[in-house]
Amino acid sequence: MRLTTPKKAALVVAASLALCAAVVLPGCGGGGSSAPDGDSVESEVESVHSSAENIADEVSSSFEDVIDNGFSADSIVDWTDSLIDLMPEEAIDAALEQSGMSRSEFSEKLGDTFGSTGIDQLGALLDYIDMEITFEVGDELSSSELDDINTTFSEDVEADIEATSGYHLSMDMTMTVLEDVGGAEAGETESQTQDESGIYVIEIDDSWYVWMG
Repeated sequence: MRLTTPKKAALVVAASLALCAAVVLPGCGGGGSSAPDGDSVESEVESVHSSAENIADEVSSSFEDVIDNGFSADSIVDWTDSLIDLMPEEAIDAALEQSGMSRSEFSEKLGDTFGSTGIDQLGALLDYIDMEITFEVGDELSSSELDDINTTFSEDVEADIEATSGYHLSMDMTMTVLEDVGGAEAGETESQTQDESGIYVIEIDDSWYVWMG
């Protein structure tokens, strides 16, 4: 079904707000290309965990696939699965054991939660705009935010790990209109930054992971 001009204009105006609301979910960043042997895979994983910036790049890269696939349900589940990949393994294992869910069930649940925000509706918008999303390392987590994360680890999932530092990930979105829509002309670009996407990067034993707030 082709959208009417007023509907297209409304989607363009609302896209950034809808996306910012939808991204705030429990998860972590992942993705990456396959490697030829076990040592290379281990080296690649260690490289991803070596800095907060590398984690931010992974979250950005994995979200590109969601956009490229038109916010399809499968791409959303793939993204949440990639987020789980870079959560602290001890926390994920403990949470799955307590919940009785398998990893795939957990990933599907997160994907369903993400999709239920209406973010999948943004796929229709891609006929009329070019959208780019990147995640960047932002403000440092406060001591109270770190305390809340560590309380979750120690009391909620009973994982013997501690986050010693961390940062918010900001979310930058740029949209370029591809055709005249309502009051917007083809070629117009709108940029917006969400300082707190709800995604954190945290440091545990000199390695970096993603957690959600």
